[in-house]
Amino acid sequence: MASPDAGSPTSGFFHSTRAFTAQLTYSPIPNVNLRLLYDRSKIEPSDGQIKTRPIVGVADDGFGGEQEDATANTWVANFDWLVTPKLGLFGRYSYASTHLQPAGDGVSAGDVRAQSVQLGVAFPDLGKKGALATLSYVVPFSVLDGRRFLVSGGGDGGAQFQIEATYYLPVTDNIAVIPGFYLIGNPNNFSDNPNIYVGSLRTQFSF
Repeated sequence: MASPDAGSPTSGFFHSTRAFTAQLTYSPIPNVNLRLLYDRSKIEPSDGQIKTRPIVGVADDGFGGEQEDATANTWVANFDWLVTPKLGLFGRYSYASTHLQPAGDGVSAGDVRAQSVQLGVAFPDLGKKGALATLSYVVPFSVLDGRRFLVSGGGDGGAQFQIEATYYLPVTDNIAVIPGFYLIGNPNNFSDNPNIYVGSLRTQFSF
């Protein structure tokens, strides 16, 4: 089975899952970047359900039935600001509206509207030249409307949040290690779900 993110090769360019994206970057001063992004996408259902971004999770017609092709509009604004050579700030806000068209007769169409937020601080060259430590707060998918289409119900009104800490540490010119820690609160937007704690350690090889 193909990934739900991939369109069928038999559908052609204009009838498969696709996205068109435009981005504008403005740098009023050398150490500040402001970006605006717009994405228009058309999403084919997989097994009758919409399973790809900007939906996070699975969407049916609200009654277990199938969906037809969906369309989505996503707007994103983000920034990064190198306040000093040793301190940076970054952030992102996105808003998405996905229009769902149920395949069954008598089932009304509707929209899933959601937003996401990220705010963070970065510490370049912390401990060693070329190193980078980051700490950020993320709300990955806060549902504003259209919960009836989400198989999970979109949660119980809670909003999932994440606190993420990573440290990029170059060991040599070609090898770096990247430890990370993640705290996930209200998983899947259910306030009754217990917190999840994740630790990771990656190694990066550059050639």
